[in-house]
Amino acid sequence: MRSNLADDDDPEGDREIFDMGVVFGREPLGERLYEFGGQRQVISTICDDHTFQINGQVVWGAAPWMAERLGCLLAGIGNVEPGLGLGGEGEQCLETLRNKAETLQVVELGAGCGLVGIVMAQLGVRTVLTDFDDDVLELLNENVSKNVKTGCASVTQLDWKKPVNAPLSHSFPIAIASDVTYHREFCPSLFRAASALLQLPSPHHTSGGMFLMANGKHRYFPEVCLQAARDAGMSLVAQHDDVLSEVTVSLWKHAP
Repeated sequence: MRSNLADDDDPEGDREIFDMGVVFGREPLGERLYEFGGQRQVISTICDDHTFQINGQVVWGAAPWMAERLGCLLAGIGNVEPGLGLGGEGEQCLETLRNKAETLQVVELGAGCGLVGIVMAQLGVRTVLTDFDDDVLELLNENVSKNVKTGCASVTQLDWKKPVNAPLSHSFPIAIASDVTYHREFCPSLFRAASALLQLPSPHHTSGGMFLMANGKHRYFPEVCLQAARDAGMSLVAQHDDVLSEVTVSLWKHAP
């Protein structure tokens, strides 16, 4: 998605335009300017892609990919909606998100810089953005405070390796994550956390909650994720490989 910013907005001419946004190079603090769902997002990062120390300090490729699609969905930009390519139950998840956006509460795991959760909150979805590292949380809080003025976003520390306690446990109909499977050893704790956060199947929530995840295809390990999901009592509903963008999106829920 290309920005429509005028040249006057960038007097120094140091703006670099990408297909999914506009990147402003600033040292030592960088800012990336995106526009998804008809809203503008100014995302601070504490290093560039080549010098990062913590994965949550930068915006990886699957985050803008997901932000663009969920932004179009929530903003009702139907004619240009790229879609997630999941079909079937995947479309059901998206319809739930579209039709009940103002009453849903969504949790983002490994939010990092917060782009995806911020887009959702800007468009009226109550979103809890979570991460673990203190430095990442400081950056995440900064990005949320300067981008979301509606009170729809909150930031919470979450350690996937520890039990999920109230009020977060089994309280979310939808969990989202992007670029969170870059280390195989993280996958079991990731799925245990997702399973503990999502609503359980019940007469009120027939199929329980759903976990929507997008990862760069070179940082996604299908067999590892499948085993981790099974061990956490979850199963794969649908999966789609976006060959052009090199992103794999998958949808998971509690196993029947």
